[in-house]
Amino acid sequence: MKLATLLTSTLAVAAIASPVANVVEERGDLAAANTLVKRYSKIPLGPMYKPGPSLLSATESTFSTPSQSLSAAQFTNVMRAQCDRVSRCQSFSGYKQGNNWHGALYKRVARAGDFVSDPTASDAFAYACVGC
Repeated sequence: MKLATLLTSTLAVAAIASPVANVVEERGDLAAANTLVKRYSKIPLGPMYKPGPSLLSATESTFSTPSQSLSAAQFTNVMRAQCDRVSRCQSFSGYKQGNNWHGALYKRVARAGDFVSDPTASDAFAYACVGC
């Protein structure tokens, strides 16, 4: 690659990245000023449960990842971190099915009755934000 081409490419990337970096910094400052520490209470579930139809309309976002890459505790921590950063998140859950972890954030406080038994699910967990 020619030096001039490399320099032009670098400047183009820097020009594109700069406004994004400023927005992130501004959001970070704003978020830091308004951050509330969320506390969670574990929702009692058996290991073979997953979200039921009543949670579909309250789902904020979903996540999936290969189960070989994360333990149950690690995936729980990932979901907790996602809920912490999403202001509308009031509860989260996850379960393993086949070779994948599946998780979701919810816009309302989930209850044990919102989950259904599924023999193909394992290692289920769910937490609700206390005082959200």
